[in-house]
Amino acid sequence: MAKQRIFDVLIVAKHAGLRSACRAVLELTPEMRVCGEAAYCGEGLCLFRNRRPDLVVLFLSFRYAGELWLIRQIKRIAPAARVLVLAIRGEADEQVAAHRCREAGADAFVRNTGESAQLMEAVRAVLEWERQPEHPLYAAAEGDPRASLLGAASA
Repeated sequence: MAKQRIFDVLIVAKHAGLRSACRAVLELTPEMRVCGEAAYCGEGLCLFRNRRPDLVVLFLSFRYAGELWLIRQIKRIAPAARVLVLAIRGEADEQVAAHRCREAGADAFVRNTGESAQLMEAVRAVLEWERQPEHPLYAAAEGDPRASLLGAASA
């Protein structure tokens, strides 16, 4: 019997309530282990360097320059690491934010609806991308197989 892979996840969100809710959802799934939480991007980078998670769940703040910096640093250190960006609210510049996050190296950008099923679908899709490229969230668009998930903010 093959041993089930456990994915380590780092959560970065300024608000403790978001981190706590995300942790609660992820920990309901036996293959997910939250290996750390950070309120700020600098703290998130330190935790990333020390714990080397498979996935970083990054909640986008209103001014997201720090988050873009963190995405770039993570991809520079560990290009194979996955970064899932969640937009907290539907802002007017959400498509711009999605584009900038993609340019920085994010693997996915989705609008956070607060629904646990939506979070888990995005997490699983990002983690299983190499194993399941036919996943509908990765339908090819504009030459980027991740475009439909990255562009889910406009849906």
